[in-house]
Amino acid sequence: MSRLLFILVMLLAASTGCAQNNTAFQNGPDIFLNKEFDKYAGKNLGVVTNHTGVTADGKHLVDVIHFEKKGKIAAVFGPEHGFRGDESAGKKISDSKDEKTGIPVYSLYGETRKPTPEMLKGIELMIFSIRDVGVRYYTYISTLYNVMEACGEAGIPVLVLDQPNIIGCTYVDGPIVEDSLFSFIGITALPMSHGMTAGELALFFKEDIIKRKNISCSVDVVKMRGYFRETSFTETGLKWLDPSPNLRSELACLVYPGTCILENTNIAEGRGTVDPFLIFGAPFVNGENLKNEVASFPGIKGVEVFTFTPISGKAATKPKYEGELCNGVRITKIDESFESVKFGIWLIDHFAKEYPGKFEIKDRGFKLKTGKNGFKELLLTQGWKKSVESYTAELQQFKNIRNSFLLYTNSR
Repeated sequence: MSRLLFILVMLLAASTGCAQNNTAFQNGPDIFLNKEFDKYAGKNLGVVTNHTGVTADGKHLVDVIHFEKKGKIAAVFGPEHGFRGDESAGKKISDSKDEKTGIPVYSLYGETRKPTPEMLKGIELMIFSIRDVGVRYYTYISTLYNVMEACGEAGIPVLVLDQPNIIGCTYVDGPIVEDSLFSFIGITALPMSHGMTAGELALFFKEDIIKRKNISCSVDVVKMRGYFRETSFTETGLKWLDPSPNLRSELACLVYPGTCILENTNIAEGRGTVDPFLIFGAPFVNGENLKNEVASFPGIKGVEVFTFTPISGKAATKPKYEGELCNGVRITKIDESFESVKFGIWLIDHFAKEYPGKFEIKDRGFKLKTGKNGFKELLLTQGWKKSVESYTAELQQFKNIRNSFLLYTNSR
């Protein structure tokens, strides 16, 4: 090999290696611990996290700060499902002490959902790091909002160690929550699928809290490296951890924004089965007919007839139709064209037309889930397509606003 050729080969190898290093995925917690921690080493920290607040090698953020970095953690704050992430949906959780570290753990899904001044006493920096599913009614982001509001009132800065949006950051869909329907599953004016990371939402929430509450919260984000808007969770290389007890796969998370709407009906959404949110049905449903209809929806590439009997357990206490045989389907495969929110709206339309007199919608819960007064009536009288059209303009307006808070690009 000539010297010139050798030099060219080595330069190519070096540039390729450099490109790989620049684009290799790194999670927010890892970057914080490896490169940013020294900035905050002397501060009393609060940490809002759960079982997903881990490094790439599976070590928990709290354990690393406490045992390896010798950082000062004044308190840990746990969201719905608890600090260890194993409590069932909706279960109230009490304050406790972490057995491993001895650190006080305050529940933000018990007597209060917003940190009290007493809980925040002595904290100089609040850290937030939770792996989110990217859905407005998945309550981790509501906890982030409430923490930011409380920290703003107390003059405590918030640092978000960003993590991937499990369903990705390109799909934005659903009606925008009306002011009168703000709740813990609709904390502010967001669509059902918001297409943002927790770090991006924190920047969005900062402006929203100023506007709505006249409270200013100092927020900074430790960005991920090598992450793009279209990056799937699988592509990050991170170990899969169920974000909550009833979401057990990436596929379930991708379908969840739509099938979660069934929670507010008398159709079982799969709690108490092997595949919650991928399995759904009821005793009065014709499984074969449902399979044929679901298979026709764009983007669904695999669906099977499935009979199931929901059973109670730690992940699902008293599920719908507990102990009763239900007829339904299980979704086994989708492609990139699948639009989960539209699928959920379509399902409601289908069940209403197919089972008049049997299918029921819980009014209050459905309003909170969709974020819209009158959406049920529109859907039942005009059908799913007209219902989707009804929020198109406001969704586009949200997308325009959202653009100014995005931290990651689409380009690879």
